[in-house]
Amino acid sequence: MVDATTKAIDRIVGFTITVRDFHLDSISAGQEALGRVKIIAVAPEGTFAGVGTSTDIVEASALAYMDVVNKVHRMRKFARDCVAGCRGRRSHSDQGRGRGDHSGQGHDHVYDHDHPSARG
Repeated sequence: MVDATTKAIDRIVGFTITVRDFHLDSISAGQEALGRVKIIAVAPEGTFAGVGTSTDIVEASALAYMDVVNKVHRMRKFARDCVAGCRGRRSHSDQGRGRGDHSGQGHDHVYDHDHPSARG
């Protein structure tokens, strides 16, 4: 069921993501115990971790996978914004250092999930 769920999500969002690690923990006891799923997944943009919690294992897995999907989406959006924003402008790392051109410098942007352009 979990594999079918992740494949369905991939078809809907159009991403290619491979789950490398799947871990399930019980975080409460009893008949309605909560399970926490941690997923490590690989996409073309890198390796991402996702977490989901629910009383249903399939739902917790879907939530963890969607956590990864959202991170991949933010990374793609950030990369697009960064490339579009760097054309003809000084990079964030060049500000105040007198290196306004990018000739031979390369871009040394660091992904920051709190940066306004990284928000989905």
